[in-house]
Amino acid sequence: MRDKSLCGVVGRDPLDPGEDGTGAAFEALLPEVLDTFRRRLVESGNPLGADQDCWRICRRLAAGILAACARGLGHDIEQPPPGPAAAGPDRGAGRLHAVLLARDVPPLASVQAWLLLFRVAADRLGPLCAGREGALLLALHEAVAARLAEDVRGCDLTLLDAVREAEQRSRRALARDVHDRIGSAASLALRQLELFEVEHGLTAADDPRLRGLQEAVVGTVHSARDIVSELRTDGHTSLLSLRLALTAFADAMGVAGTTVEVSAGDDGDRLPPDVGGELFVMLRECVRNAFAHAAATRVTVVLHVERGEVHARVRDDGAGFAPDARRGAGLASLTERVELLGGRLAVAGVPGRGTAVELSIPIEENRLADQGRPAARHG
Repeated sequence: MRDKSLCGVVGRDPLDPGEDGTGAAFEALLPEVLDTFRRRLVESGNPLGADQDCWRICRRLAAGILAACARGLGHDIEQPPPGPAAAGPDRGAGRLHAVLLARDVPPLASVQAWLLLFRVAADRLGPLCAGREGALLLALHEAVAARLAEDVRGCDLTLLDAVREAEQRSRRALARDVHDRIGSAASLALRQLELFEVEHGLTAADDPRLRGLQEAVVGTVHSARDIVSELRTDGHTSLLSLRLALTAFADAMGVAGTTVEVSAGDDGDRLPPDVGGELFVMLRECVRNAFAHAAATRVTVVLHVERGEVHARVRDDGAGFAPDARRGAGLASLTERVELLGGRLAVAGVPGRGTAVELSIPIEENRLADQGRPAARHG
């Protein structure tokens, strides 16, 4: 028989939703759980508790975890609204990781925080769950796991956005230099050439050398304008962005004894936002799998664009496997992502000799045109 001695202020079993479905005793403990959670964060030196901006976001996400746990136990408790700045999936995690990135705090801090919340919540809410401890732990596990999954995506997007922003700043600065120095100088040279023609009563048709000089200067002016226009084009992901983001991800993982090398055929090649973002997620998962499952000592990632397609190859020297004999959720997800983009995927693995993943994703011609560079460059 269930223990009714912990019915709390409402005079009933707090784990029985009852008529109002609020789980009042459970809900009443949540502020105490959050206070204890922050105190333990501060004691452990985790910046998510010590830094006020980090804690403001962390507290809301932690409240979401506890609310999800309560729903898993059959409660219907109120949760503070996320606010307009954090609306939409992943925005809370993205904002948290943006703050962590700005403070040079490793993403591992949030993982450690949610594991600490699991222990604190299990300890403080356990007395309410006499006879249902297993249900509480399962609900907590599922809520924390969902939060960690959101964190992974939030961290990835924050990292990629940071790399894109840094790249765009560099591109805009370079565009200004090209415009102010090369473009202006070439335009001035063209004006001087025109004045020379007027002063001496000549035209380019009168002198082949003058015509060649004029064509060269005009070509320089047009080239400078094209370069400035291309450098100022936003919204696309360059292979440089992908290379830097994957390198940063590998560094953040910090797996001892494993070397990761990322190379790109042409850092300047740029991909549409949807292709670039999805490609980063897929390659990140390949690298993560090499870390987590293959026990690899060396991982190489090679990127290049050719004939209207972006090609990527991830190879490791780890344990390897026979793909047909081990089609798990990760490989199924990778296959689905590639197929949704109209691409091709090949996985080769030999037990004891490592794994190679190769994928190709088409880049539509109109996307290439949007980038302001000719499709022939990729042919």
